[in-house]
Order: sequence, then C-alpha cells, then structure tokens
Amino acid sequence: MPTTVLENVKGSELPTAWQKKIKSDPSQTYIVILEPDEDLPPEDRISDELIKAVKKSEESIRAGKGTLHESTEELFENFDKIF
Repeated sequence: MPTTVLENVKGSELPTAWQKKIKSDPSQTYIVILEPDEDLPPEDRISDELIKAVKKSEESIRAGKGTLHESTEELFENFDKIF
C-alpha cells in the first residue's frame, strides 16, 4: 500500500481516539498522512503470486510429493544436490 495523503479533513471527521490524542479542534482542518508499517507487512500486502505458490506447495505435500528431512544439515545437503 502506498502512502496516502488526505487533505482538508475536519477535526470532527477524525476518529474519536485521534481527536482525544491530539486534542483537535472540531472546526480545524488537518492533513492526514497514512504510511504502511514496513516492519511487519499485513496480510493484504502479501502478493497473490506468493499465496498461489504456497497453496501449490501444500497440495504437493498432501499428495506425498514432499521430502522430509531429519535435520537442517540433511535439508541443506539435498538442496545443494538439486541446485
């Protein structure tokens, strides 16, 4: 989600919690800037492509096409053989 700028927002139109926090004047207009939190992206920022890939992978595992590894070392050894 890109940054969104809302201009000329009346204090009375702000959420009640925001009004209390900034002690807004109901007749004053404000500029509200909404920026996504980059630390932990919300689910709606996960691409449809990734979701499809994960579903396909889960289907393969359920169909018995996966490989279980006893350790991380074994996983990396097999990974190195493939690539």
